[in-house]
Amino acid sequence: MTSVPQAFQGIDGIQILCLVQADGVPADDSIRNQLCDRVAAAAGQGTELAVSTIALGDPAVLSQSKLTILVHGAIEGGDRAILTMRPYRPSAPGSDVLFGAMPRVASLSDEAGIKSAINASLDEILPWRAGIAGVRKLP
Repeated sequence: MTSVPQAFQGIDGIQILCLVQADGVPADDSIRNQLCDRVAAAAGQGTELAVSTIALGDPAVLSQSKLTILVHGAIEGGDRAILTMRPYRPSAPGSDVLFGAMPRVASLSDEAGIKSAINASLDEILPWRAGIAGVRKLP
């Protein structure tokens, strides 16, 4: 059995932080919010941990009890997005994660395609989706 990565030990929740850019500048807030909400809904599947979204600049990203999933979307051609995700927890010694899920390409207007890209990325970075036991909400 594989042990739970340190970044996930002792957490009481997950927060999703998204940055979406189109042509090198931040995309509309509605696009970012929609992506963050999709990731949050998918990340909450299979765990009792509370999952929330936070905005850029929110000091909650430094919370010692939360794990933040950094989601970066780059839009090109108006609809095609390249997504990357990485867990981030600055307060836990030895919990640095240098690389996250591999980049994935999906069309934002293709509900099944974007859902598949999000799920595949989360499968790579969330222990309970990878079958690693031990990540549970603390009483």
